[in-house]
Amino acid sequence: MAPISTDQVEDATKDILQNLFSLMIQTYEHRGPRTTAAMHTEVLNLISSLQSLSSLSATLPTQVPPEVITEYVGNGRNPDIYTREFVELVQRRNQALRGKCEAFDGFAGELAGEIARFLPELGGEVGRVRGGGVEVKREVNGEVEVAVKREET
Repeated sequence: MAPISTDQVEDATKDILQNLFSLMIQTYEHRGPRTTAAMHTEVLNLISSLQSLSSLSATLPTQVPPEVITEYVGNGRNPDIYTREFVELVQRRNQALRGKCEAFDGFAGELAGEIARFLPELGGEVGRVRGGGVEVKREVNGEVEVAVKREET
């Protein structure tokens, strides 16, 4: 049998999601017997899609990391412990990285505001670099008021 690609599994998963989405819409906009018949057909399609995904996933090559076998199974430990520890490690690293990104983003915003405040002629360039409009407003007494707006991506 030819090896199954992850693209085929992805397509089967998309089909399942489409079936579920169609069922959700039909449930929300239920209009009587015709909708019930359409929902019945959609449920049959969903069952077919789930069976297809199940048969595809059974043929996917799976590899157990060697450290699971040597460290956990070889020492009589539960492999689920390895999975839990791995997930916790990834979560900690993601949280640390997110904190760094937010700190740098905050610093960039503060720096952009200060540059625009002290060098108003660069306000347009600062806004262009930051991806949003930096508005520089002068008050009557000569003080510079800066508003930094940034579009969320």
